[in-house]
Amino acid sequence: MSFLTEAPQYVGAFFLLLGVLIFLHEWGHYAMARFFGVKVETFSIGFGKKLLSKKIGDTDFSLSLIPLGGYVKMYGDQIKDEIPEDQKHLSFAHKKVWQRMAVVLAGPLMNLFVAICLFSFIGLFGPEQQKPVVGTIDSTSVAYENWGFREGDLVTGLNDQKVKSWEDFVEAFESLNPGEHSVQVLRAGTEMNLKGALAQTDLDKVSPINPYPPIGGLSNLIMAASVGVLPESEAALSGIKNLSFIKKVSGTEVNSFSELKKQVDQNLKNGQGIILETEKQEYVFKGLKEFKDLGLETLELYVGQVQSSSPAKVAGLLRGDRLVQISGNFLNSWSDVLENVKDFNPENDKPLSFTILREGKQKEFTITPEIKNLVGRQGQDVQRAIIGVVPGLTYQAPQRIRVPQGGLFGSIKYGVYQSYKWSKMTFEFIGKLIFQKVSHKNLSGILTIGQVAKESLNLGFLMFLNVMAVISINLFVLNLLPIPVLDGGHLVFYIIEAVKGSPLSPRKMEFFLVIGFVLLLSLMFLTIYNDVIRIFFSGW
Repeated sequence: MSFLTEAPQYVGAFFLLLGVLIFLHEWGHYAMARFFGVKVETFSIGFGKKLLSKKIGDTDFSLSLIPLGGYVKMYGDQIKDEIPEDQKHLSFAHKKVWQRMAVVLAGPLMNLFVAICLFSFIGLFGPEQQKPVVGTIDSTSVAYENWGFREGDLVTGLNDQKVKSWEDFVEAFESLNPGEHSVQVLRAGTEMNLKGALAQTDLDKVSPINPYPPIGGLSNLIMAASVGVLPESEAALSGIKNLSFIKKVSGTEVNSFSELKKQVDQNLKNGQGIILETEKQEYVFKGLKEFKDLGLETLELYVGQVQSSSPAKVAGLLRGDRLVQISGNFLNSWSDVLENVKDFNPENDKPLSFTILREGKQKEFTITPEIKNLVGRQGQDVQRAIIGVVPGLTYQAPQRIRVPQGGLFGSIKYGVYQSYKWSKMTFEFIGKLIFQKVSHKNLSGILTIGQVAKESLNLGFLMFLNVMAVISINLFVLNLLPIPVLDGGHLVFYIIEAVKGSPLSPRKMEFFLVIGFVLLLSLMFLTIYNDVIRIFFSGW
């Protein structure tokens, strides 16, 4: 519903973002064609019926009905066209092969150039990135036990190479080799050197779809100050409910569960009373000795959402239930829940027995998980058993900082590097998609572009420009794919012509263009389908 009510904003942001990029792409073709003396008959943004049109010189500049691309119609762009002898110098098809290739390449290269300019402009102001602060860590994780990370650690370096942002930290892992490595952190004002080992299987986990360092349990997500309430505890007796969000402790604002715990213990140490303030009311506590006396815990084992028509919904699980056991196995974290459910085999295994706490009372439920096709953390299709519940965990947004890039030269260097990085990631993603290493469900279309454009615009103009640069890189890469109809397909035709000394026959070219059109149309419908499922049906 929110998507529908905000649709005009999405449409406006979509046209602002994609309209500019399409115009510049087509302008690349147009400018190169005019440079070689080709007569350009039509320059159109959009396809279909013309809404606005103005002729300037030989070219009809128009805005058309269907805003899913654009085109430049050049005089004599088909080899079968009959061109008078005195007009051949204006004909595209009668230009040299390398000139036609240059005209075709000019569109995608314009998108690459635009991306470099946008990233460089962002670099001048200092791109906004996530501060390299370690988030909440499970005390049984590799990051906690083996490496020694703690929540709140400020990462300053990796193998003594300076780290400026969380993105820097993640990217630095791409160049690592298996073996022992060190991470430099600042903890409570003290510099520390944390060491641990990485295997190749760990390093393989870094990808555009799973952008986290390959150290188990390490992320920059910090649990918000939302709480679960233990039965018969001081918090329960005072009336605090499960999934409540604590805003303040005795007037001091808290933003995370760790801050909540720290502030309560600090107040008790100073002999002060405890007043917990939620969004609705205040709760006063006396006679406490330490935080654990309150009976509050994180929401890691609490049900935050039960999906409709799911096995959990059918069985009767409710939002706010605390999971205690699954088939006799006690649970300590949400990963325990996943481990007990994900490998369920409906043909061989019995239904799972769930023990939960609800309003201080223990209840039993029998649930038979269902097998669904999901998208894994690496973007691949996976078959997994699920029961249809989402944990109640909420996280505070990572703190963002501006990272200076070192003046004009540094900004240009940043722009070139970011364009290279995103181009590489996009090519790699397409390769994985072709070889079915990632799911087609990761593809997004015009609805997602509109949504992302609007949300980025709300976050600030530089964030919007960053999204525009990334989309421009996508247009650069996608248009180079060797699919007839796209620039890359035409480039293949001209390469064949250059090799064999003559162009493909018009009949063959038309045949391949029809295939390319069908492929492109199928891809468009697939991306729109993915968008609809994700936005309106909470899919994927």
